[in-house]
Amino acid sequence: MNTTPTTNANRGARSRRGRRGAFRGNPIKASSRLRKPKLNVVMPNTYVCYMKYTSQLVGLSSMASNFMTQGWYLNSIYRPEVTGTDTSNAIGFAELAPIYNTWQVLSARITFTVANEEAFEAIASIAPSPIPLSIVSNAQSLQLGELPWGKTTTLGRATGQNRSTFSINVNLSKLSGNRLHYHADNQFFGGSASRPSTLRYLYVSFGALGSNDFANGMTFSMRIEYKVKWSTRVFNDITGFSSRASLIVRKIENCDEKISDTLNALSVKDDVSLLREELSKLEIRKSELLTALKSAI
Repeated sequence: MNTTPTTNANRGARSRRGRRGAFRGNPIKASSRLRKPKLNVVMPNTYVCYMKYTSQLVGLSSMASNFMTQGWYLNSIYRPEVTGTDTSNAIGFAELAPIYNTWQVLSARITFTVANEEAFEAIASIAPSPIPLSIVSNAQSLQLGELPWGKTTTLGRATGQNRSTFSINVNLSKLSGNRLHYHADNQFFGGSASRPSTLRYLYVSFGALGSNDFANGMTFSMRIEYKVKWSTRVFNDITGFSSRASLIVRKIENCDEKISDTLNALSVKDDVSLLREELSKLEIRKSELLTALKSAI
């Protein structure tokens, strides 16, 4: 028999343990503690997603040269190809661009498969770069894989082990050298029909071994999976709004999100006095914003 005197602290501890235990092994009850969806927000003010871009070239050749190169913009989902003629965007760009004014690429995962179509061995390299590169010789082409995050491999002749696959992950803020600078500087943000003013690059190159020149070239396919943050909502559905009114609408939406978060916290916290005080302040702030919006319209 337990003879320990019961105190208010003990009762509170047992009550909390009981509530936690009630959800163990019961997915139905556990799911009820998940955050409720914010149904009052149609689209968030910021949206992070993964967007894919694919590129496939057959017989890439440099007119009887002993090296070849191809480039893409690593921090641009708007027309990423640099040296080719492809003008397509990352998948989903056309749908999100009318909703948001700006976007920024946070990271990129590159998967690259190449096959040698020549009767001699070749070197294939891939590497990101914070600056544009001018590869004008076979020696420079062979050295591309020595850059940070770079990879290189030897491809056999067309009748042998002529195929290889690369996979690299690049954090754009690390590639740029300063995380805070990259995320805060407007020069790294793109628009609905424009690239960032400061670009980062991805290059692939092929160098022939020996005194050979490419004739048939390489067959390769590449996929870039961009992690993108979209921001600055476009209020196309609200006609006649001034910029000040649009700003107030954004503040009201932010206020609604905070109110929703506070209401969710009230349902799971024991000490709710501070939360109720915060909720009261948020409701007062929302009322003030609504008044300001009426005068701005």
